Amino acid sequence: YQATHGQEVTNKGWLKQFQGYNGERQLNVGKNIDAISGATVSVYAITNDIQEKTHLLKQVIQKNKTGMK
Repeated sequence: YQATHGQEVTNKGWLKQFQGYNGERQLNVGKNIDAISGATVSVYAITNDIQEKTHLLKQVIQKNKTGMK
C-alpha cells in the first residue's frame, strides 16, 4: 500500500471481511463493509478495486473454460 494516508486498510482484521468474496453480492461501505474513520478514500478505493478485479477474474476463468481467447 503506497498512499501516505489510510494505512488502516492494511489491517488484517479489516481485510478479513473480503475473504471468500466471489462477486455475487454488492460490497457497500458502511453496510457490509466496515468504514474506517480517517481512511474513507482508501476504504472506497480498495472496496471498488476488489469488486472490479473479482469481476475481471471471473471473466478470465469463464473464457478459459469455454476455450475462448
